[in-house]
Amino acid sequence: MILTFDCYGTLIDTSPLLEEVGKMASEAGLSSDRAKELFPVYEARAMYAEPYCDYDKVVLHALKYLDFEFCSKVFGKQYDRAIECVKNYKAFPEVKDTLAKMKAEGHKLYLMSNSKRELMDCHLKELGHPFEYEILADETHCYKPNLEFFRYSEDLLGLKELPKEGHCHIAEGYFWDIIPATYFRWNTIWVNRSRQQGDERGKDYIEVHELTGAYEALKKI
Repeated sequence: MILTFDCYGTLIDTSPLLEEVGKMASEAGLSSDRAKELFPVYEARAMYAEPYCDYDKVVLHALKYLDFEFCSKVFGKQYDRAIECVKNYKAFPEVKDTLAKMKAEGHKLYLMSNSKRELMDCHLKELGHPFEYEILADETHCYKPNLEFFRYSEDLLGLKELPKEGHCHIAEGYFWDIIPATYFRWNTIWVNRSRQQGDERGKDYIEVHELTGAYEALKKI
């Protein structure tokens, strides 16, 4: 079976960046909680409300927007610190062993990620390079949940030519991955680490709470 994966939040823990942004605020006498609340909002704005730019520039723009919000000159100057934090992201504890099991059973593993090659190379080293190929935003020039990202991936991997049971998409992001994947009638496994509540739009997904659950769920497809 071809298995496509989301990376961030599914395989790699991205929470350290938000914590680092909070520390930047605290060190400057600003509200850590407010900075952590606003950073994802401005990150999304840079991704989806402006012309495409690579993810490292998205981080820079989000930091500069925080300076705008706080009337400060704190966050934009900390860009190198933020990117270093991103480069040092770690995999969730069960991920590497589970990916290895999937690969050992003959599944073909591919990655679909809102990232760029320079950053992803750091995370692939952390994951042990398990993928046949990585489809990244700097190749598609758009970010998930843009349907063009999914259409590009479907065409590149020849997913239309596969039987229904020949492919499954595995992801944590409900809005970013599970919902758009349903438009293409893909099998989906939602790695719902944060125990959120889905809705009828993605009702055909299989829900698990960590990647080991996805490994077991593949037997049901």
